[in-house]
Amino acid sequence: MTASLSGLSSPVITSRTGTSRLRPRDILFFAYFAIHIIAGIFLDWHPLVDPAIIPAPLLKISSILTDQLKDPMMVLRTHPTHSSFLWMHSFIAGELILQLPLCIYAVIAISKNCQSRFLPLLCYGVHTATTMQPTMAHLLFREPQLHVCQRSVLLGIYVPFLIVPVFLAYDSFRVLKKQLGAFGLVEAKNSNQYYIHHVTSTGQPARCFSSSTINNGSSKLQKYNWEDPLNLESQLTDEERIVRDSSTSYAQEQLLPRIIDAYRTEKFDKSIMKEMGEMGFLGSTIDGYGCAGVSSVAYGLIAREIEKVDSGYRSAMSVQSSLVMHPINEFGSPEQKEKFLPSLAKGDIIGAFGLTEPNHGSDPASMETTARKDPASPGNFVLSGSKTWITNSPIADIFIVWAKSVDEEGAPIRGFILEKSSMKGLEAPAIEGKFGLRASITGMILMDEVKVPAENMLPNVKGLKGPFSCLNNARYGIAWGVLGAAESCFLQARQYTLERKQFGSPLAGYQLIQSKLAKAHSDIAIGLQACLQVGRLKDKGELAPEMVSMIKRNSCEKALEIARDCRDMLGGNGISDEYHIIRHMNNLEVTKTYEGTHDMHSLILGRAVTGLPAFSH
Repeated sequence: MTASLSGLSSPVITSRTGTSRLRPRDILFFAYFAIHIIAGIFLDWHPLVDPAIIPAPLLKISSILTDQLKDPMMVLRTHPTHSSFLWMHSFIAGELILQLPLCIYAVIAISKNCQSRFLPLLCYGVHTATTMQPTMAHLLFREPQLHVCQRSVLLGIYVPFLIVPVFLAYDSFRVLKKQLGAFGLVEAKNSNQYYIHHVTSTGQPARCFSSSTINNGSSKLQKYNWEDPLNLESQLTDEERIVRDSSTSYAQEQLLPRIIDAYRTEKFDKSIMKEMGEMGFLGSTIDGYGCAGVSSVAYGLIAREIEKVDSGYRSAMSVQSSLVMHPINEFGSPEQKEKFLPSLAKGDIIGAFGLTEPNHGSDPASMETTARKDPASPGNFVLSGSKTWITNSPIADIFIVWAKSVDEEGAPIRGFILEKSSMKGLEAPAIEGKFGLRASITGMILMDEVKVPAENMLPNVKGLKGPFSCLNNARYGIAWGVLGAAESCFLQARQYTLERKQFGSPLAGYQLIQSKLAKAHSDIAIGLQACLQVGRLKDKGELAPEMVSMIKRNSCEKALEIARDCRDMLGGNGISDEYHIIRHMNNLEVTKTYEGTHDMHSLILGRAVTGLPAFSH
């Protein structure tokens, strides 16, 4: 995916202190400065002008316009009533009026340490100093006929021209002193400058960081954006924004109109998988095989937008992407990838993932499903056992099933690709009567001596590493997704309480309501930041599995609390599916349980913190 960068509204200069946007007065200053320099260069070539004694463009122009100023010093020596004298001083006054605002601007810019404007000011100061030096010398040493008072007045007029060079010299000295202080040569005495010294084994500072740009609260505060409180938008790439926007459009325009009926009737429309395939949502982080190849953050944003409509739709997508396509891409043979991934990416075939069993949920190592070698067909396998609470299973074309390979030493867990169309003894009945995730279809996988060719075993993984890798991928998407459901509840409750009046005032004006809204608002924003950070680490290959447990546990817990509070804020209307919140609440009860229960993730984090496993106690 590609994106075009939008144009900036005004010029920008980037410096060590960050990005500094130029204001109109800065642009006017630079424009005048450019005209000043260019005019001075061209006028210096004019035969009637002596540049050594006429430094400013306005005076140079006056020298050309009137023959009376061919010898400016002669004019200065004339009687004050002489027309040439009056002309000369009029132009000097005009030049002074034009220069003073620039001098004041320069002093302010330098005093505020505006480093982005330092170079233009430096050029301006050097130019002024070099052009003024001959004039000042001429007035002081080469015109003995001038009266002392007259000489003093002229020097006073030209003093403002020297303000910028003097301040630049002072500032340069201050910067030099600061840098010497950073290296320990000069002690920095400015309380606003901070230095961090990293001392090597030799006792010398290896690296010094000057934080003179630390903001002490002087910058203008921004208006709070409650719709994006921690500015998530600015942390996304252009591609991620495009993915997010397309996901939002699809979810709100195509999925939302269907959800109430789907939830009421407990029906899943298989065409949704093809629609998601066309959008590039299925297996979106995989490179090649018809997949989009986007970042993990982009995948999280997709999950978030889909689950704003319903957790069931996100769950169907998540199973296809993280639990079916991921293990084939990660652990499958080249032939398996070519055979299955393109069709799965398009949604032409649907997959399911079989790990949980009727007697073994949080303890998959104790699974009873077995895979033994087929005595009638050496190299092939026979699978027997059952899996339960399997999303997509009644409509699935293929199944990723994990079973103990009993003929191998230690009976390691192996992964197999089962194909419904060609394998006898394979059934996938639906589980009816759910109160959550009713918009996605759930069932079992029953295997009665199912013969599986050797080429359908995932060759590049052995043990629980395989299924846990898949679950970590799915848990990551869940952490993003449930916050989307929480956002939907929050927005519904906010709008409802603003419009609903009790005792003559909107509900949103009461403290109890605002407390609940503030908590939901904060939990969602902070949770999204955690998901974003984990996504960035995932893309950089710096992810620890415990990080995923943390955000899955946190997001699911907070999202369910938010849904419950929002349902409560709607009173009796909170249980109507017209407002969606009760549906989200029921779904979030499920997400807190599946892909690792809330308590199991607590134990995973507890083991990481203490180093002591507590699973078997």
